[in-house]
Amino acid sequence: LHRRCAASLVCTYLKQPAHRFFTTSISNFKQCAGGLPDGASRAATLVQLLYDRAQDDDAPWPRAVAQLDTSNAFNAIGRAPVFDCFTGVASRIYDNGNVQTGENILSLPALKPFFPYVKSMLSVSNDNRFFDHKGQLHLIRGTTGLQQGDPLLMQIYSAATHPIWARIMARSPTTHGVGIADDAFLEDEFPRVLHTLADAIKSFRTDADLEMQPTKLKIHIKGV
Repeated sequence: LHRRCAASLVCTYLKQPAHRFFTTSISNFKQCAGGLPDGASRAATLVQLLYDRAQDDDAPWPRAVAQLDTSNAFNAIGRAPVFDCFTGVASRIYDNGNVQTGENILSLPALKPFFPYVKSMLSVSNDNRFFDHKGQLHLIRGTTGLQQGDPLLMQIYSAATHPIWARIMARSPTTHGVGIADDAFLEDEFPRVLHTLADAIKSFRTDADLEMQPTKLKIHIKGV
């Protein structure tokens, strides 16, 4: 209880700088979770703008919007990118070798003072109590992911994945994206959307141990 009270205070303190960071640090991608309240409404407005973006009748390819969702995101994310989003320094190789250990990565500076606090919470395995359908208690050691119900959960997840999105979107400057925690929407000409989507699937798998859910992947081709 005391730890969550402290986390709530940290979360409140970070709202304004987190909102600015998530919405301005990547020119063609806006993360709407982890900042100010009601991020879902802002994300819905931005996503609608992506769908409403005009289709050029003379363009060789139609425009498309891809919707993707990360599987079991908060429980599965690796802890290295979580720690690194606090320090701003890569503790391992990322992006297929393009980011080496010790290099600076995109990070929210306001998080850095709270690194010791988060490290004390996540540098050890935690015990999760699970009751099966027969009422039998099971203790499951948690060594990945974040703690469900933690007030800082959304901010930490968004901050940990933001450098990944930065690298992806830098390689696809014509693609525009909107994120709401582990959900994202990408808009561009159809071939470019597929290219960015493939990059995201690979990058999240190798850099954060996260998998995209194929059953939730949707692609809307405008005018079709």
